[in-house]
Amino acid sequence: MAAALERFGDALARVTIDAPSARVALKQLDEAVEDHLADEEADVLPLIPDSFTMEDVVSFAAEAAKTNPAEAFLRWVLDGAPDSDVAFFKARY
Repeated sequence: MAAALERFGDALARVTIDAPSARVALKQLDEAVEDHLADEEADVLPLIPDSFTMEDVVSFAAEAAKTNPAEAFLRWVLDGAPDSDVAFFKARY
């Protein structure tokens, strides 16, 4: 993912003179980010219930809510979640 970000940054700097290169770099960056997030969802998210207590989750939610509303930070987690889960993450502690 870091390499894709670097290539995109380089291409973005040249976007006004080399738009096709920027398009290719953006596509590569999109694929790298999607792959990275898919790996996290498959490999990391299942570990959360075994690694964190409810107190950890509450603490994280409280700290995150100070600067990031749950709708912005956890949108992909809340998408399709039961109403009770959505309410839990939107609550202010």
